[in-house]
Amino acid sequence: AITSTEIKPGDNLPVSFNVRGNPDSVNQIQYFTYLILTKGKIFKAGRQPRGPGQNLVTMTLRITPDLIPSFRFVAYYQVGNSEIVADSVWVDVKDTCMGTLIVKGASSRDDRIQKPGAAMKIKLEGDPGARVGLVAVDKAVYVLNDKYKISQTKIWDTIEKSDFGCTAGSGQNNLGVFEDAGLALITSTSLNTKQRSDAKCPQPANRRRRRSVVLLDSKASKVAEFQDQALRKCCEDGMHENPMGYTCEKREKYIQEGDACKAAFLECCHYIKGIRDENKREDELLLARSDFEDEFFGEDNIISRTDFPESWLWLTEQLDAAPNNQGISSKTLSFYLRDS
Repeated sequence: AITSTEIKPGDNLPVSFNVRGNPDSVNQIQYFTYLILTKGKIFKAGRQPRGPGQNLVTMTLRITPDLIPSFRFVAYYQVGNSEIVADSVWVDVKDTCMGTLIVKGASSRDDRIQKPGAAMKIKLEGDPGARVGLVAVDKAVYVLNDKYKISQTKIWDTIEKSDFGCTAGSGQNNLGVFEDAGLALITSTSLNTKQRSDAKCPQPANRRRRRSVVLLDSKASKVAEFQDQALRKCCEDGMHENPMGYTCEKREKYIQEGDACKAAFLECCHYIKGIRDENKREDELLLARSDFEDEFFGEDNIISRTDFPESWLWLTEQLDAAPNNQGISSKTLSFYLRDS
């Protein structure tokens, strides 16, 4: 059991092993085996001894930056030769930068606003031996679209996807604990987990619902908000898809059943339109592609006067200089600015 909710690197996390069951079986437990998994790998494996008569055993786990952004703690013990009792928990660690990194102008002149083609220097400061990746991005890119701007949160979210676990912890049974944590278990007593051929988590059959079914459920719940049968019919009409592409307001003008029916029609029409727009937006994010540039000019008619790269520099530097009194290494780089 892990009770702490706010966990960050440097913390000492208490982990409790609780034992309940038949006294004869409990007395056979001499130790707990635990596995710590993070970023799709087994980070640490160990054993926690249990003394005679101990129903609660506690150990302290030091949280290191290696456990960012999250980790899984899997513990189990064996009773006899054929029974394994297991449990697990997923632990979120506060996302923070690992180590130190500062990028700045090498001098006060380099910190000023620069012109294209000018020479400048930057100074890197960080942990000794660290490898620093550099890229220069034209700010105009973010003016057009800033959704894909690299941030610390996006980096950690990407790293989080390397976790092969499927639930926040535990499982349907002892084998489910290992399966849900992304582990395969093979024993000499034929106690084995199911073979998993896909990195993605298997989805239960009852969760494989088509979007159309979800849309029908949304329609039914909206209609149920109206007690009057006539207004329910007006609401249903408002949620019918219009092949002509008319707006809700334009369609509402054709209704002759009174203001109450018009109001119900309009409310339900806007409701279902919001759901359809959201579904469409999700599809566009997956298949986003614009042919806007090709609609007006052919490529042969465009004369490229200069090079305006969206991104450039693309360097990887290692801080191999001797550290200063604060334990920080530094490195100075020189380059010429590109057109922007």
